[in-house]
Amino acid sequence: MEVRVHYSEKKPDVYVMEIEGRIDAHTAGKVEEELQSLKEKNIVKIIVDFEKVNYISSGGLRVFLTALKWTRAQSGDLKLVNLVPNVEKIFKLAGFTRLFNILNDRESALEAF
Repeated sequence: MEVRVHYSEKKPDVYVMEIEGRIDAHTAGKVEEELQSLKEKNIVKIIVDFEKVNYISSGGLRVFLTALKWTRAQSGDLKLVNLVPNVEKIFKLAGFTRLFNILNDRESALEAF
């Protein structure tokens, strides 16, 4: 699994996290470390791009729920974009589609900030 984090050229206070591969018990820790690094830098406006994620486990869901709580507690947000159908289905089954702001693409997420 690969994780890349960078700021948005259009809105420098918004950071984009691109993930590629599976988010499961073996890889969720890496995502959590990247999110923790953003938290330590007081970055609270985050877009997570799931375009290249083909699976997420309950451990992965927990990582994002934790990040959602701290970003919103600091008047920020964690927006999810480009969910592939099977990953979106997992979010729906967990009831997370009601919690997260899920958008079709990065542009929509940037505009929502």
